[in-house]
Amino acid sequence: MKKLLFLFLAISIAFVSCDKEDENVFDADNIIGSWECSRVEVNGVYEATASAFMQALLSEYTFNEDGSGTETILSIPIDITWTLTTAKVLTISTDSDVDIYNLEEFTDSKFVYKSIDENDTELTVTYTKK
Repeated sequence: MKKLLFLFLAISIAFVSCDKEDENVFDADNIIGSWECSRVEVNGVYEATASAFMQALLSEYTFNEDGSGTETILSIPIDITWTLTTAKVLTISTDSDVDIYNLEEFTDSKFVYKSIDENDTELTVTYTKK
């Protein structure tokens, strides 16, 4: 009976360990490529009219392997540099500005960040890979 209990415990630990490792997999190379805004929420609510307007004003990004890239706003490309840390902090720099995004979600096909402006308006933005 003790052997059976030990075997069950060992198998349970092995499965739990595998799940935790899978959740912690982080690959910054997943950001390489072109990304477009696919969803905008204001104060947690998706608003189609506001989102269409905001999506037009939000950037599209192309991230290159060497840390360079392009930010395109209203069809105007701007050269950028970028970094992405294992803490899921994406930093995008231009000649005149630095934006820091704490990513709430990051996969090979989607990233999501939230920001709060000076009026306490919460903006949740989702980007998907083109």
